[in-house]
Amino acid sequence: MKKFLFITCMFMVLLFSTGVEQTKAAGGYQGYAVYRDNVLYGYTWHAGIMYQKYASDYQPVVQAPGPGSVVKHDTWSGFLTGDKFMGVYRPNADPSSAQRDLFVVMARNMATYNISYTIYNPISVSPATGTYVKPGDIYDIRCDGVVEYIYEYYGFRVYGSNSGWNISYNSAANRSAHSGMNPQVQTNYLTLITKVTPN
Repeated sequence: MKKFLFITCMFMVLLFSTGVEQTKAAGGYQGYAVYRDNVLYGYTWHAGIMYQKYASDYQPVVQAPGPGSVVKHDTWSGFLTGDKFMGVYRPNADPSSAQRDLFVVMARNMATYNISYTIYNPISVSPATGTYVKPGDIYDIRCDGVVEYIYEYYGFRVYGSNSGWNISYNSAANRSAHSGMNPQVQTNYLTLITKVTPN
């Protein structure tokens, strides 16, 4: 028995000393889309992506807040701005925890590029050379465009025609196929998880 315990302890020491770490997995509400109401005099809603697990965490949301701003990490109160929370949503095809990790990483990357907010188009792109638009190719984006870009970049369809649904595909036709979208319409193409504050 003592020999077994010794071998087990030595294995654990060896395991931790070699830098092996457990795979990070999204938890809580990370990677899901969140919405609040009362945008454009109540015409539509506002969207963001949960960067942290819960609303009570430090700067839990990545969003494009509005005119004069850029895509950024923000507090929960900065996301709500005193308006009503409308819900947490996910793509209709339920993403795995590892896929939600990708959403979180992309949201973080987008927040490093100072991508300007626009009210006009879900996404506007500088000339891009690859098959897919990279965050550095985006020069302005709307709040619902942040959600759509992140989900569709990883193959989770949100909105658009069968031939032009992927807004991250480097095609003007694909981008124009999303012109009828707004945050409230967008939720019709997602699955509601909860209408309760994600804590």
